[in-house]
Amino acid sequence: VLEAFFRDPALRLGERELATASRLAPLAAAAVSRDALLQDLRQTEARLRSVVEQIPAITYVDDVDRTPVYTSPQIRSLLGYTVGEWQRPGFWISRVHADDRDRVQASYDQVTHTGRIDIEYRMLAGDGRVMWFNERAHLVTDDAGRPAAIHGVILDITGRRLAEEALRESEARRGRVLAEMLRAEEAERARIATELHDDTIQVMTAALITLDRVTPAIGAGNLERALE
Repeated sequence: VLEAFFRDPALRLGERELATASRLAPLAAAAVSRDALLQDLRQTEARLRSVVEQIPAITYVDDVDRTPVYTSPQIRSLLGYTVGEWQRPGFWISRVHADDRDRVQASYDQVTHTGRIDIEYRMLAGDGRVMWFNERAHLVTDDAGRPAAIHGVILDITGRRLAEEALRESEARRGRVLAEMLRAEEAERARIATELHDDTIQVMTAALITLDRVTPAIGAGNLERALE
């Protein structure tokens, strides 16, 4: 508008026109700057959303009262639920495994005091699978230091936990095999000791006694006894 106004060949620039330009120029600059900032903001938001929604994890933003503000779409690929389902009141906690639910709820209830969440727990997927997740979140405050929001990320650690459980089971099996081998070894040692005590040692002792009796028989000239 300013350009069209001042490029008018019939316009004669005077004090009135310059005063009008002085009033309009800051408004025009602010409007242009605002549009440019909004465009940059939209582009930055789009890039950030693209990055966030490509990582293999669920990211979220909640109000301090746990009202969902944003939940990334990975909720469907990882757990089989839509964002709308997940954000329904009480839905997410109902999907936490019953054995872990109280522990998870307590961690959520304490976040305004602790300022963070770092917990591993099981969750039920839409197809009935039990999956392990590590959730990490922190409390965000405003300029006055008041709690403003909770930003978090939920990582799928099912593979790691299954590997750990398989390793523990392997170690347990190895321990059982080793214990059985030790028991078998002790049993064999006991059997050999019994045979030595009840048979071999007695035979050897009897032989030594018999040999000891040969010398006196020879010394006494009793060859028949010695030969016997």
